[in-house]
Amino acid sequence: MVAAALLGVGYGAYMSVGLALATDLLPSPDDSARDLGFVAVAASLGQLLGPVIGAGLVALVGGFWLLFAVGGVLSIVGGLMTLEIRRPADAAVSTAPR
Repeated sequence: MVAAALLGVGYGAYMSVGLALATDLLPSPDDSARDLGFVAVAASLGQLLGPVIGAGLVALVGGFWLLFAVGGVLSIVGGLMTLEIRRPADAAVSTAPR
């Protein structure tokens, strides 16, 4: 239960920061609604495939430990991938509010 709670808190923090970061880094404010629509569709894909893959991992080893290990590793990898995000050059120079 402690591992599940920690992974849940980590995932919630990752998703909220990720959405805020994605909103901040969109290339054009005029297309932001369309772009965030793509983000919503991409997020639902994980919710569709997650239970299927998770059930396979649980059935593979007969317990939940592999599911939690894979979830933890993927959360860390996702967090590390944000290190490669760079602000667009014109947005970094501009100080005008959006």
